[in-house]
Amino acid sequence: MPVSRSFDPRLLHRRLAAHGGRPEWLVAYSGGLDSTVLLHVLAGLRSRPPLRALHVHHGLLPEAEAWTRHCR
Repeated sequence: MPVSRSFDPRLLHRRLAAHGGRPEWLVAYSGGLDSTVLLHVLAGLRSRPPLRALHVHHGLLPEAEAWTRHCR
């Protein structure tokens, strides 16, 4: 998949359509910007299975501890 600097929710929706029929979607959520945007976009989809965010403390950045508190 080519790398893009712009985000297009329609592209995400098309990609997820292949996973339609799943009883639930689990999203790995670190609390950082990327996973927050992904969770927000998925939550805004009109037609989707139930959505569950699973916090992942990856410890990759100094901010990870603050993100853990944010996710609670």
